[in-house]
Amino acid sequence: ARPHHSIWNYFVECDDRLHRIHRLPPITKETHNADFYTASQWFIISKEFAHFLANPEDTESGTFLKEYLDYIQHAVVADEHFFGTVLRNTHFCNKHHNWNFLHLQFDRWENEIELAKRDGRKCVMPDKNHCGRSPTTITLDQLDILQLSGDLFARKFVDEVDTKVKDVIDTLRMKEEFEHVALNITKPRGDGDKPKVDLSLEGHGT
Repeated sequence: ARPHHSIWNYFVECDDRLHRIHRLPPITKETHNADFYTASQWFIISKEFAHFLANPEDTESGTFLKEYLDYIQHAVVADEHFFGTVLRNTHFCNKHHNWNFLHLQFDRWENEIELAKRDGRKCVMPDKNHCGRSPTTITLDQLDILQLSGDLFARKFVDEVDTKVKDVIDTLRMKEEFEHVALNITKPRGDGDKPKVDLSLEGHGT
């Protein structure tokens, strides 16, 4: 997704709170030959992309990376904007696989809550009704939905809210792994049935 440039503000953290200092000048395709992108905080990157992020001086695209890093480091939730924007504005732009394996469930936005009861950490923009939201805490009540999703990852889990749901998930995983191993032991395998490693995404971005 492409966020509007009006959200770019310079923040500093002090006393466990974010404080907005000033507006960042907008960067646009017309003025800087770059577009902003918003992406998930949860992703997998290739070894090549990780090397590029750590060693921007090794390629011509590294100039954008270094300049953008200086710009974005004080933006709110910078990780949701940094990696996707770098990926889409460098030579990795055609190596993006938008596959989502993360299970999330959301409730209401923070600005839908009565003003006095809002979490101020989610409402840091000049407009106090411009707020974020967090995923719903997964409990045993959502376990069936989680299993049906088929996702590999999930959030969020809070022990203070539900102490049993992770134990139940671990038990179910152990049962499935045991059944899978038992099936492989009883199934005859010929020399031509050796498993093959999938390298189709090797060298790609995220």
